[in-house]
Amino acid sequence: MRCTLKAFCAAMSLVRRMNTMIKQGAALPSNTSSCYVNATKSTVNFDKSLLSPFLGGCVDKETTLGIPGGFPEYDEQQKLVHDATGAPPHAFQLDRIVCVQDPFELNRNVAKTVSIGNLFYFRQCLVLAAQACRDQELTSQPEKLYDYLLFGLPDKLVADKIVADKRSD
Repeated sequence: MRCTLKAFCAAMSLVRRMNTMIKQGAALPSNTSSCYVNATKSTVNFDKSLLSPFLGGCVDKETTLGIPGGFPEYDEQQKLVHDATGAPPHAFQLDRIVCVQDPFELNRNVAKTVSIGNLFYFRQCLVLAAQACRDQELTSQPEKLYDYLLFGLPDKLVADKIVADKRSD
């Protein structure tokens, strides 16, 4: 699935603006919850995608970096680094859960430490944030919503896990 970095960045920008508005006690935009929901769905297929600020989008990681010539600028930078240092530079680490290319060091994956658990947790937080933003009681009290988004999400995830664990016993 192809996606665009622009859409992902727009979603995250809306999240940041919303959090600022909550802090200031302002009313939320009507599309706030859809921002969180969209960020959890097809915005980015992390299994197959490379988010590349340099290319200005999200591209298939195997056809871009997985084959020689798939990303000429990357190949050129690798050659320049090799010529300057006399040693072959490290290749981009495609075997990671999330691949986000550094905009300047094209062979660096700035998300290389994200684990499956972290990605799952992030997506679960987005789902719960979307639910919270549709909750009339929370949205009518921006400070309460802000507290829930900061502190209530982890508590809810733990509570849901405890309930799920008890059901599986």
